[in-house]
Amino acid sequence: MAMSAVVSSWLFPVIFTTTLAALVQNYQTNKPGQELERACYNDVGCFDNVGSFKHMKVLPQSPNEINTTFLLFTPESKTNGTILTKTLLLSNAKTEQVNWKNDMFVLVHGFGQFPFWMAPMKDALVDQNNNVIIVNWTSGSVGPNYYQAASNTRVVGAVLADFVSTLVKSLKISLNRLTLVGFSLGAHACGFAGKNLSGLSLDPAGPLFSGKESEARLDSSDAEFVQCIHTNGQSFFRGGLGSVQPMGHVDFYANGGLVQSGCADGLEEIILDLFHLNGTILEELTCSHSQAPVLYIETIKSSSFSQACQFTSVSCDSPNSWFQGKCFNCIANGDLPAFGYKLTEQKQFKGQYYFTTLPKNKHHETYCGKQYGFNIIPDQAVKGSITLTLMFSNLHSMNFTFQHIDETLEENSHAIKISAVPEFYPEITNITIIYEKYSSWIWKNGPDEWVLKSLSLLDMECNICQHCFRFYYYVVEWYNVQRANLVSPNVQKLSKRGKNTRSESERTGHQQNGYNSGHVRQMLCNNMSVRISNVQHGKICTIWAH
Repeated sequence: MAMSAVVSSWLFPVIFTTTLAALVQNYQTNKPGQELERACYNDVGCFDNVGSFKHMKVLPQSPNEINTTFLLFTPESKTNGTILTKTLLLSNAKTEQVNWKNDMFVLVHGFGQFPFWMAPMKDALVDQNNNVIIVNWTSGSVGPNYYQAASNTRVVGAVLADFVSTLVKSLKISLNRLTLVGFSLGAHACGFAGKNLSGLSLDPAGPLFSGKESEARLDSSDAEFVQCIHTNGQSFFRGGLGSVQPMGHVDFYANGGLVQSGCADGLEEIILDLFHLNGTILEELTCSHSQAPVLYIETIKSSSFSQACQFTSVSCDSPNSWFQGKCFNCIANGDLPAFGYKLTEQKQFKGQYYFTTLPKNKHHETYCGKQYGFNIIPDQAVKGSITLTLMFSNLHSMNFTFQHIDETLEENSHAIKISAVPEFYPEITNITIIYEKYSSWIWKNGPDEWVLKSLSLLDMECNICQHCFRFYYYVVEWYNVQRANLVSPNVQKLSKRGKNTRSESERTGHQQNGYNSGHVRQMLCNNMSVRISNVQHGKICTIWAH
C-alpha cells in the first residue's frame, strides 16, 4: 500500500489560540504525581498521554463520538456514493457490482469542516478508473479545539486500519493496489492506520507533530511507500501550519516547502494583504496550505497525457540549500522523480526533492511549468534585490525574483536559482536585469554598481545557454523616480542587432511605468563586462539571445 500526505489546515486563529492555551497549561498538566489518564475503546484499543504522546494534553474521543464514516465511489457510480460498514463488507451486500480489481484510493481530511479538495480529487481519481473511499470524521475534527482534533487522529487511524483490514480480508483486495491519501491532520491519521498497513501522505500537519517521535506522527515506516509533499513548513509563529520535517520515503518540497509563490510570506504579509483587501481571512491564512491537494489533483488530471507537464524534482538537503541555489540538476545526470499520482510506479526514489511551480494566479490554468535554472556571476559580492524580467518570442513576459533585498550574491557565485515558466510559452528571447541595492544605517550596503561577468540559462534536459546572449543596457534619465512605485519597468524592445525599434522622436520622452524620461539611449556592452547599476540610478540592463 502507498500513502500520500498533504499538510494544510483550516482556521489559523483557532489552531493558534488552542495551541497557546495548551502551552500555558503545560506546567499544570505535567505536575509530579498527577494521575495518568487512559481510555480504552472496543475494537480500537487503549490510548494514553504518556511517553511519545505526553504533549497531546487530551485523550482522544470515542469512536462513537467521532463517528467515522466511509463513502465509496466507483467509475460506475461517480456521483452517488455507497456507505460502507464492516457489516456490509462481511456480508458482501451491495458490493457484488463493484470491480474490486481497480486501484483503491482512501481520502482522509484534516481539521475543520468537510474540505473543498475532496470532491475534485475524487472526481479526478474516478476518471482514471479508480475506486475511491472518502473518510468523513468531521464530528471529531471540527473546531475550535485543535488539540482535541489532533488527539482524535489516533482513533481515526485505528478505525481506518480496522476498516481496511476488513476490506482486504472480505474482498481479497491486494494492499499493493491501495493508497491512503491524507491531508493535514488526515496525513497523521493515515500514518496511525499505516503503522498496521501502509500508505501515501500529502503535506502532514505541523502543530503537535513536528519534531515528535515516529510513533506519534507520520513516518516512512508507516507504509511500504510513503510520499509526502510539503507546502507550508515555515515556523508556526510565522503562520506556518505544515511541517518541513521529512516524514516519508520521498519528501517533495514545492517552492522550497515553506511558503508558496503568490501567497503571503508570514503573518506580517498576511495582515498587509488583508489591510489592502487582497483576499479573505480564510484565503490568506490557508493560501500555502491549500496548494498541496491542488498540486496533487493536477498530477492526476494530467496523467493521461504522454507529453503532459510534470513536477520534475531535484535532490536537495534543506530549504536553505534550495534558496541559496545549490541544488539544480538535470536529467542527463540521472533520473529525476516527478511528484504526484504516478510516483508510486517509481518506488526506487528515496530522499528529499524540490521543485518550483508557477505562482498562484487566476490567469494560470495549471501550476506546472517548464523549469529553468539561472546563474548570475558578478565581479563582487552583491547585496540587494535582483529581478529578472523574461521576455518570450510571443511577446509575453514574466518577472522572476532571483534574489531578495536582504540577500547577498557572492563574487563568482555558482548559485543556480530555479524558476518555472508556462509550458506553452515559446523560447526566451531576452532578459532584463533590475537591481536595487540594499541600504541600511547599520549593515553594509550593496554596491551602487557591479559587473555582470556572465549569465547562464539551463533547462531540465541539461541544455545550457551560457554565451548565447548579447548584452545591452539603457541609461534612462528619469524625472522624479520613486522606488516604491517602480514595480516592473517596461524596458522598450531592442532588435537583435542592437538598433532601437522606435524612432528618435518616439524615444525622446519615452514613458516607462508612468514616468516620462527626458532621454533614452542604448549601448552595446562587452559580452563579459556588463555594468549593473542600482535601479535608482536609472540604468537597466537588457540581455538578448543571439
